[in-house]
Amino acid sequence: VVSTQSTGEEVGAGVTGLLLYNGGTVCDDNFDDLAAAAICNEMGYTGPSRWTNDDGSYSRNNNYETGMDEVQCRNGTWSSCDFQLYHDCDHSEDVYLFCSDNEGAESEGFRIVDERGNDVEAGQKGLLLYNGGTVCDDSFDSNSADAICREMGHSGGEGWTTESSNYYENQVNYDITLDDVNCASGNWSSCTFSETHNCYHGEDVFLSCQPTTVRTTPPRPSTTTPNPFTEPPDIDSCFRQNTRTSGAVIEEVTYAGNQHCVDLCLSHDSCEGISISPTYWAVRGCYIIGEHTTLSASSWQYADRSCFENDKEPATTEAPTEAPQQFRLFDRFGNEVGAGVEGLLTYNNGTVCDDSFGDSEADVICREMGYTRGAAAWTSGQQYDLQNDLDIKLDDVSCQGEGWSSCTFNADHNCGHREDVFLTCSSEDTNAQTACYTEYRANTGMFPDSAIIRQRTLQSYDACKEWCSEHDNCLAAVVSPAHWAHRECFIVRTHNVTSRPGWYAAIRNAACSDEDEEETEYGFSLVDTGLGYEQLMGYKLLLFNGGTVCDDSFDENAAMAICREMGFFGCGVGVRILLVSAG
Repeated sequence: VVSTQSTGEEVGAGVTGLLLYNGGTVCDDNFDDLAAAAICNEMGYTGPSRWTNDDGSYSRNNNYETGMDEVQCRNGTWSSCDFQLYHDCDHSEDVYLFCSDNEGAESEGFRIVDERGNDVEAGQKGLLLYNGGTVCDDSFDSNSADAICREMGHSGGEGWTTESSNYYENQVNYDITLDDVNCASGNWSSCTFSETHNCYHGEDVFLSCQPTTVRTTPPRPSTTTPNPFTEPPDIDSCFRQNTRTSGAVIEEVTYAGNQHCVDLCLSHDSCEGISISPTYWAVRGCYIIGEHTTLSASSWQYADRSCFENDKEPATTEAPTEAPQQFRLFDRFGNEVGAGVEGLLTYNNGTVCDDSFGDSEADVICREMGYTRGAAAWTSGQQYDLQNDLDIKLDDVSCQGEGWSSCTFNADHNCGHREDVFLTCSSEDTNAQTACYTEYRANTGMFPDSAIIRQRTLQSYDACKEWCSEHDNCLAAVVSPAHWAHRECFIVRTHNVTSRPGWYAAIRNAACSDEDEEETEYGFSLVDTGLGYEQLMGYKLLLFNGGTVCDDSFDENAAMAICREMGFFGCGVGVRILLVSAG
């Protein structure tokens, strides 16, 4: 990835640049987010990525040939990608790519960076970024500076300015992602803003923040994820930093310690998690949350109920005790999971790389763990912090039969944790609700927004099906890709799946119904119309599979055939259907 300036020098993480392959540009035909993630990963960047093909400030493209076209990737690794070296493109279709690195700061939220895209320390002035793009100075003032600095965990703003010409040469490589920031006070909750703009980079905000002052509040809980192979997580370790929720608040109280929040959550059956407001708030809040999704928010903390609730019966089927233990599945907190729940696949306490891995290998390993129906789904990626604490123990798994003895593998590897396998093993479908669905099918796509009934954070594959069963008009349970920071369960009112990499869908069987619903009758039936004249004359409304029958081409023969199909001796004349006793 090279600079779009006249120098054409290579750029690093946090900067958008022109993507080159063997010295030529890359065409955007079939290019998507998976392709961007795979290429960034191939170049050694492990953080979020994005791409574009439309920026009028880029003018050097004509100096290059087009070197690659039709890039299509099945997941976020380059080994899963297909491409061609001939093309039918012009330079208006060139790909511009932004890569980030987890070892630096994440691209989400606010950052202050130097001319190389590296974070500056408190007290130093730098270019203000929001979600990887610059911030325009329209409506920006000292309240805005204070609110943003406090949102980043500092005491407040120290000073801000703009430059009439580009302060940094690479400013033009950033998008402008925030405008019209208007804050009533020095807290971000008081601010309004726009994510569209009418600005140029001479209006970019440069900001410096005051270092955080010493506080008398208790220290923040550790952000280290416990290793599942040493000891179970304690309460403090359940709280994730820089994360809050978007959902129903059941109860709000003044923060009095993590244990107090946990006890309060456990007193509510509908509590699914806890949010804690930042330390710089004058009065911190503990929020008991019901159905919700999680999102990034600087200085907030979040804990999921599943982490600290030890007395609740597991909702999933445990792996049979006789299953060999070299393969195991774990959730993000290091708890072992069973059938119907996606988990990180481990082999002898290390992860498994996805090189050569496919559906056959997934089936064999699930059966090896005792799940006789094999695998429901698998994917790969870096979703859990604990992955970084584990070695990669298995690579190049290839199976020729149905048993583990038919498989070959390599104990050495050439992988990163972005290639770790996540696996869901099939349950025995003992739950009537989940038995009413097809197995989740990979790459079955997403649905139009108009078809989405509701969405929430994914708890498990089976839980997504069960949630769909609670809504009469839900026809499919859909799960977002593994590379999402927070995976989602969507319940939708359509069967019309479309092909899209990484998505999973399970279709609800139309013949299934909840136990408390009346069983649907199929075939022909006659019902009262509720209309006086027709009812007095003995007319009934003809239904087929619960719907009406149109009279196009309908005649006496059709009437006679249908009445006899329902067990009657015959019918009246014409299209008037008379209920006649079988005797």
